[in-house]
This record gives sequence, C-alpha cells and structure tokens, in this order.
Amino acid sequence: MKTFTLFLFFSCSYFISNAQLSYGVINDKDGFVNVRKEKNAHSPIVGKIFNESIFGYAIDDKSNWAKIYKQDEKKPVYLEGYIDRNRIKPFTAFKKLNRPKVYHDSCTIKNDTLSIIIKASIFISRQHKLSYEKPGCKNCVTVLTKIDNKRIWGTDGELPRKIYLIFNINAK
Repeated sequence: MKTFTLFLFFSCSYFISNAQLSYGVINDKDGFVNVRKEKNAHSPIVGKIFNESIFGYAIDDKSNWAKIYKQDEKKPVYLEGYIDRNRIKPFTAFKKLNRPKVYHDSCTIKNDTLSIIIKASIFISRQHKLSYEKPGCKNCVTVLTKIDNKRIWGTDGELPRKIYLIFNINAK
C-alpha cells in the first residue's frame, strides 16, 4: 500500500507541475533498459527497468530522452531518472480489451491478441508461513509483513481474505 501511495503522490505531484505523465512498458532486445541520472548515455546508472515492467514517464520534446517514475522491483525504493524514449512502448499502442467477464471466483479479459485470466480463492492462513513484526514503539500492534517468506501488498498488516491462485497473461 505504501508503494502505491508513493507512486500516486509522485504522479500527482508531476501533474500539478503542468507536465503530462504517460504510462508504458519496456520492450528491449536486451531484456532491460538502464535508467540514467541525467539525459546522457554516459551519466551514472541509477537503476534498471526490465521488459514488460510498467512505469510512468514524460517525454522531453527537445531530446531523445524520457523522464521515468517507477517503483523498483528489487528494492523498496522509488526509481526516477532518464531512458531513451525509443525503448518505451506506450499503453496507447496496445489494442483495447473487451469488457471483462466476471464469475464467482475469476475474471477473464480478452481481445484478438491478448488474454488475461485471474482466479482467486479464500486465503487459508494455516496453509502458509506467516511472518510478523512489531514496530519499535510501546503501544504499536504486531503486523503481518511476509507470507511464505515473500513481502506482502495491500493488507495493511492484517491477514488477507483472498489469495490469487492464477494470474495468467497470454499474448499472441
């Protein structure tokens, strides 16, 4: 939740500064793109964005660079820097998806080139290894921080009610 809030904050801050933020993915033959500190191929690398990773960006009309904004996949930090704008595939380049078909425990979304299937179930805590931490204050409550040794998202430290069993994306 913190990551999403941080991303939303930076996105809103960027909009307030009268710049237009777009969203896209990387599609590079190397499998990633280096993020540079400045608009220069010799500038220090501050991170990487891997293929098919989603991020926000703003194009610089005066150069071949785009400023990017992204939550880093490997670290709990926010990544900001510059990449070659030719490495970006904007969301607007994708075909629209049909209306989702929603069922009791799943959802499918398709078009002629893409299929997304999401299936959920009730979360049964005894089937998982749960890790808790207590913050360093006297009256703080213990919060759930990991499930099966993986960092969790979207529960605010409580047990989840549902678990995603299948999240499948197929592109033709």
